[in-house]
Parts: sequence; C-alpha cells; structure tokens
Amino acid sequence: MDAVRYAKVKCQPSIVLRIIDILPTLGVDKMKKELMEILACPMCKHHPLDLRIDKQDDKEIIAGSIKCSKCGLEYPIEDGIPNMLPPEGSSD
Repeated sequence: MDAVRYAKVKCQPSIVLRIIDILPTLGVDKMKKELMEILACPMCKHHPLDLRIDKQDDKEIIAGSIKCSKCGLEYPIEDGIPNMLPPEGSSD
C-alpha cells in the first residue's frame, strides 16, 4: 500500500456510516491489515490503534478487535467488518 496521509478531524457517526457504505465501491469490503494505517479512534482521534486478530484468511481479518490505547475503547471485527461506531450515548 502506498503511503497514506491522515489528519485528525471530528467526525459525526453519520459520516462514519457513509464511509463504511462506500468502502466496497473502492474495493475495500472487508477488514485488511492495511486499513490500520489510516484508522483512528472515532472518540479521541488517537492513531495508531492496536489490532487483535482472532481469525483471518489469506486476504482479510475475519474476527478480532481494534483497541485504542489512549481512551481504552475497543471496536469489534465480526465477519470481516470492523464496527468503528462510537459507543451509544457518547457525544462527539
């Protein structure tokens, strides 16, 4: 993967959902290790995040979690899909 630039930005949950919706059109429909280069915690914007892999195949991570070492929030990866939505009841 080419070098990726990223910036810290505030992001509304609706924007995160929209990004998740368009990932398949970009050829990114499942969780791949390369995504860790651009993912940041939706709550505190910390980067990089910690990846735990419970199950993977040749191309993608099937199950595991993504954890923020700054705020401690953990986001599950289930069926190859990372759930990076902030916890319910949280505010941006």
